[in-house]
Amino acid sequence: MAMTTTKARFIGLGIAALVVLVALIVNVARGSGSTNWYSNGQAYPAAYARAAGLAASEALVPGTGQVWCQSQLGQYAGGRDQDDFGVDLKSPSDPYTAEGTEWINGCAAGFLRVQRSPSANAQASSAPPQISSSPAQASGWSAAQPIDANNGFASVSCPTSSFCVAVDSAGNAYTFSGGSWSAGQQVDSSGNGLNAVSCASSSFCAATDSGPDAFIYSNGRWSSTSLVGSGGNRATLTSVSCPAVGFCVATGLNDAYTYSGGKWSAGRPVQINNQLTSISCATSSFCAAVDDGGYVYTYSVGSWSAGQDIDTDGRGLIAVSCPASGFCVAADSGPDAYVYSNGHWSGTSLVGAGGNPATLTSVSCPAAGFCVATGLEDAYTYSGGTWSTGQTVENDLTLKSISCPTRSFCVAADSAGNVYRYSVTP
Repeated sequence: MAMTTTKARFIGLGIAALVVLVALIVNVARGSGSTNWYSNGQAYPAAYARAAGLAASEALVPGTGQVWCQSQLGQYAGGRDQDDFGVDLKSPSDPYTAEGTEWINGCAAGFLRVQRSPSANAQASSAPPQISSSPAQASGWSAAQPIDANNGFASVSCPTSSFCVAVDSAGNAYTFSGGSWSAGQQVDSSGNGLNAVSCASSSFCAATDSGPDAFIYSNGRWSSTSLVGSGGNRATLTSVSCPAVGFCVATGLNDAYTYSGGKWSAGRPVQINNQLTSISCATSSFCAAVDDGGYVYTYSVGSWSAGQDIDTDGRGLIAVSCPASGFCVAADSGPDAYVYSNGHWSGTSLVGAGGNPATLTSVSCPAAGFCVATGLEDAYTYSGGTWSTGQTVENDLTLKSISCPTRSFCVAADSAGNVYRYSVTP
């Protein structure tokens, strides 16, 4: 009788252990482990996956390896084979493989489930848990994302929706890549502070400070050159535009400086009466520059035009963007935005979200006929030949710069080191 009881207890303990083991397996399969959800080579807590709208049962598919849900920002729509971080989902040499073009209902809206191969899982198994700094969002502007706690941003440039560079007043550059913003890298130690950045691709950018120094990002590193003006004096740089890898044009107070063939030219006079504030080059053969006197100057066929006064109210032009030689938009420091189309300029006074006149700060046009401008707190969209009223992005600070590589993706940067992302989800 005692032996029978002991045997029964042993069997009971075995059954209980089996139940516990099965429960553990189920929990792992459902993604309840601490780091069984991966994105771009980084391990994430399953709790974060669930917070992002990913069901626990979607965090791990038994027998097929890890999966993750990636916000697409419209990049995958239409059968494209890249995610919004630029990862080629279909490349045989890449450990990521897409499960298809359909959207998985178990993931949050606007997400695509992507399976990771066992080799990728093994590589990522030692990665420390890290939360992406770019969580998914619905269509529209995101909340402020603090990036630079100590300084304000002066400029941001995004050649694609998966790569951006923002520069600040202390000479630091911050890079958005792989879904996260990097820590600041000091590019300019002169104390002049960086005032502009332009990236033609994720591998080539140029930045300028408020003194003579221009910086080129190429082959993974930054290098600097001190530019000399047309009169032989040190340049005082104000803006830069790079329409192609290896080619840029920067402005000083009066001159333009060209980067080509791996070196910068001496300054070439554009005007002598005012101060150039911004430049945009659609190609290596067409640029437009604006000044604080309200004039616009165009570069075409190897020479700069005389100035054309398009802003006569005395505020001065502070930004210009030209996606094509036949289309540009310039903004003054008040409410007026000027569109160049069909060979002439026309102006519109923009109205903020609160009904007051706008105070414009920047503009970006990813395509002819479409632009987004920033005011102190609002964003204004030009589409279909008309400007929208302001849409509030933030309430307390000043938006300083905006960059839109596509109609469905923009990044704005403010005076306190925050960035804001605009996206349109499928």
